[in-house]
Amino acid sequence: MAVARQSSSFDPHHALAADGMPRSSIRGLPTRGEAAFKDEASKTGQFCEKVRQMLAAYPNGGAVFNQVDISKVHWSASSVDFLFRILAEKSVKVDRLRAFECGLDDGSLQSMAAWLKNMPAMNLPSEIHLSHNRITPSGLAVLVEAIENRWAQLFGKRLPVWLRVEGNPVDDFSLCGLVASGRAVFATSCNAPERWNSCVPLAFPSFWA
Repeated sequence: MAVARQSSSFDPHHALAADGMPRSSIRGLPTRGEAAFKDEASKTGQFCEKVRQMLAAYPNGGAVFNQVDISKVHWSASSVDFLFRILAEKSVKVDRLRAFECGLDDGSLQSMAAWLKNMPAMNLPSEIHLSHNRITPSGLAVLVEAIENRWAQLFGKRLPVWLRVEGNPVDDFSLCGLVASGRAVFATSCNAPERWNSCVPLAFPSFWA
């Protein structure tokens, strides 16, 4: 089934060319941050160091990324862990995480889950894009548990986290089981009423249904 392509967030006016990463950028901090890494996989650590350097200018909890986009570049488990430790150390809120086609495996999801479990509930991302990686049902279960843990601590209107995991070795049974047990819903899009009118922790694209 055809899946809509997810557009690039790269902005050449904010490129990190002086740091040897001409296709990557960090902009908009502290309240409307956007970070995108689009250079060679060998520079993921360098990018993480740049993120850490820029976040150092703000107090813990004082920076927000509307989007962090590390998609379409292979990230090792150690580099992923480094990135999430930096975000955790500064209690950074990330609204949308785009990490599709990154080679992420269950080990990478352990690092992501640790980041989620230790963040303030209000910092829970609204969208997590992890399609076309190497995530198995075991890794997905760890991630789902972490999301549910934080989501349960939210007050007021609690919107399901939009989670994309298509293109991974995750079978339909895993997702349908979450929906059947009242832990998730299927929605036609991120902004569909099926998501906005639901009161469950997760929403998956309905092409899984």
